[in-house]
Amino acid sequence: MNFGHFIKNIYYLFKINLKKDHERLKSSVDLTQLHNILDSFKYEVLPNSDKPVFASDDECFSLLINSKASICRFGDGELNLCEEKGIPFQKASPQLAERLREVLSSDIPGILIAIPELLYSDRSFYSKCARNFTRNFGCFFIDVLNKYIHPQKTYYPAGITLRYAGISEYDFKKYFDDFIRIWKDKDITIICGKTVFDKIEHNIFDFAKSVEYQYAPSINAFEEYDTVLKQALTINKNRMVIIILGPTATVLAYDLALQGYQALDLGHIAKSYDWYIKKDSCNEQAQANDFYAPD
Repeated sequence: MNFGHFIKNIYYLFKINLKKDHERLKSSVDLTQLHNILDSFKYEVLPNSDKPVFASDDECFSLLINSKASICRFGDGELNLCEEKGIPFQKASPQLAERLREVLSSDIPGILIAIPELLYSDRSFYSKCARNFTRNFGCFFIDVLNKYIHPQKTYYPAGITLRYAGISEYDFKKYFDDFIRIWKDKDITIICGKTVFDKIEHNIFDFAKSVEYQYAPSINAFEEYDTVLKQALTINKNRMVIIILGPTATVLAYDLALQGYQALDLGHIAKSYDWYIKKDSCNEQAQANDFYAPD
């Protein structure tokens, strides 16, 4: 939020009588939700307030390109599941919550833990849809994170795979070129749902030296986690493993990294690149709903 918008909001508060309107507000507004929005709002005004230590996108890319670092990402879905709250394509369970909390609270060299930097940032750079979502639910996600993250640990931006969907203006050519450098001229294996690439016309992974696929359930993949992990462990460790499998990818990347693989939980990057090449927009809510819909 810029200073001008902040002054306008303060001016608006002077014009209304919150005490007088209290009863009307109680009948029309979820006050708990309103309190959450106000608590989250401070991160827009004071984006450095109580902020974890974050590496930049460039620092994250450098590690993924120049070392065998793995990455495990936590978005809103993973944080909901940490609290045993289900999401459209993954049922909640105590077992999944326990594994996600284990990964989130871990501190293992070479395994990058990525959390939503948007929660703690100046949100003026983000799309309207991203800002509204964070204002409504950011307080809950910050409360979850505060249970498990370490104040002195460096975290990585979970939104690194979502720049095209979340930010209106960005150097997208450099951004996607940086991603391509991670696997360019390398042998990769992609673990994903069977339908993930059905609508992809421009595949960002075509820049790899070779691509193999292993398929897992698109819905409730964690219900078959033992089978998915057993299959993944047959991959040659000289191959980079890229996982597009919702919250299961977060746990699977962690377990494979512990076994010596470079395993990357990369979420929506294939769809992001395809939409970028086709010049499809994510700025409106209906478009965002289509982008984030289960594949």
